[in-house]
Formats: sequence, structure tokens, C-alpha cells
Amino acid sequence: MKRPRFQKVVSDLWGNRMRSLLVVASIAVGLFALGVMLTIYDVTMQDMQRGYAAVDPANISFQTALFDQDLVKSVEEINGVLHAEGARIISTRLEVEPSHWIAISIKAVKDPGQMQINQVRLQEGV
Repeated sequence: MKRPRFQKVVSDLWGNRMRSLLVVASIAVGLFALGVMLTIYDVTMQDMQRGYAAVDPANISFQTALFDQDLVKSVEEINGVLHAEGARIISTRLEVEPSHWIAISIKAVKDPGQMQINQVRLQEGV
């Protein structure tokens, strides 16, 4: 003997077959979309981590007053320091539209091709 509640559910599902099918289809599409979004998130995060690691990012960065190359050499001789590089960083503003300014930092290095930390790689062009 079937319970009345079960009979009511079966009756409603069977009586509104198209509506029941649409509900099942919308749930399936939602689950599929969620799976796609989670997969894209996972792939993107892994790719970003690999890309960041590929530039050999700096572990520690110091900003000081003007210094000479001897200071960089002495820092590189400290036990546990693999590479040390000096660079000049200038902070300024750039007017992108009339009366609309953005803050930018310009990093100047002696030879970008010789950088071992925070490497910049040319994607295309000269």
C-alpha cells in the first residue's frame, strides 16, 4: 500500500510532465554551469601560479635612498641570498583623459635582458 504523500507527489509529477521535465532540465543546466565555472577557476588559478613562478618573483624587496652597486653586491653575499638586483623606481601620475589621472610606477634597470628576479619577457615584437 502506497502512502498518500507519495501518491500525491507521483500524481503531481505525472500530471505536470512538461513542468517536471523543465525543472529537471534547469537543475541539470545549473549543475553543469557550476561545474564549468569551478573548472575554469581551477585551471585559471593553476595557470596564474605557474606564470607567476616563471618570472622568478622577488621574495623580499627593499626601498631605500640612492645607493651604488657595491650595496647590491654586499647584499648578494649574505648567506641564503641567491640573487640581489638594484633598480630605480619612480612613482608619478599619468593623465589618461582630461582631468583623469592614474598613479604609475616606472622601474628602470640597467639591462632588462640580464634580470634574474621579476623577469620581464617579451611576448612579441622587438
